[in-house]
Amino acid sequence: QSLRYNSTWAVIDRDQPIGVWELVRLDGSLSSDTKNLAPLLEKVWVREVYRNAVQRSYPALYNYLQSNPAIDTCSLLDAAVKQQSLEPPLEIVVATATSGSAGHPRAVAVSNDKGLKLIGGGAIVNYGQGAGNLLTGSYPEGKAWVASAKDHVESSPATITAYAIYLSDPNDLWDVEMVSATTQERSNRPEVTAKLPAGYALTGGGASVDWGGPGVMLTACCPQEIDGTYTGWTARGKDHLEGDSGNATAWVFGIRLKNGDEPTPSTVDQYPARSNHPTLEHGAPPDEIVVGGGAALTWRGPGGLLTGSGLSTDYRKWTAQAKDHKEGDTLDLTMWVISRT
Repeated sequence: QSLRYNSTWAVIDRDQPIGVWELVRLDGSLSSDTKNLAPLLEKVWVREVYRNAVQRSYPALYNYLQSNPAIDTCSLLDAAVKQQSLEPPLEIVVATATSGSAGHPRAVAVSNDKGLKLIGGGAIVNYGQGAGNLLTGSYPEGKAWVASAKDHVESSPATITAYAIYLSDPNDLWDVEMVSATTQERSNRPEVTAKLPAGYALTGGGASVDWGGPGVMLTACCPQEIDGTYTGWTARGKDHLEGDSGNATAWVFGIRLKNGDEPTPSTVDQYPARSNHPTLEHGAPPDEIVVGGGAALTWRGPGGLLTGSGLSTDYRKWTAQAKDHKEGDTLDLTMWVISRT
């Protein structure tokens, strides 16, 4: 019939396209037997044409339609698309590793389970009753997270624990972006900030410093506001009592949905503490989970250094700690907790 009436071809150019099944329903010249084909045409379009068209571009929706054969009309399809477009809650998996006791301890945490995407990590030093062992790195290495530290001036063996934080994404709904930045020249106070591209929600970050002599240690591994939004991560270090220089590297992680929707911004809360050995520990707001965190120091005299920024033992809170070293000072420690629903 459509071949006999050329005007029906103009439907292709309509501002509001009409499905063939609607045309069949509306055409009064068609027999009742022909009109009865309308539901079948609609079902074929939903179940075969549309479903197969999104198999590569939107695999989560394709799988949802595949597992729900009752979705066979446009109204049900519309509801399914809206439901699948909602931001899914995050599921976090944590891998840990603790080093043996050493003057320069190093630990590498990793999980090779399928469907996991690294979105951040942390590191905490345990120097017991010793003089102190100080953080030099908390950073990604492939799919793993590395934690490193060193004693300084005085021997103080310690262990260090690395925390690798993964997003569990078996349906591949999320895109994870990691950006790094390194200082261009060595300094006794190296500092650098890595910045996420637009459209990503911050989940975490890392920092490391190198050195060539007595040592450079971390004083900041923390999120950074850029134009009023937390899209950066800062790495900052210093020598201490004995001169040295090195470079700093920062890493920042962010996520966004692969369907193109803007992600909900992460919640980023700050907490302060002041002492010569400040320690902080806080969790997420109600109905959210901790996905990352950071810490930074300021000081008045000789200075202080970070000894930890990582998850609590139950993975529900973020912990930050620092200390003066060999010469007393009062330190201001700021901790950031990053959380999402």
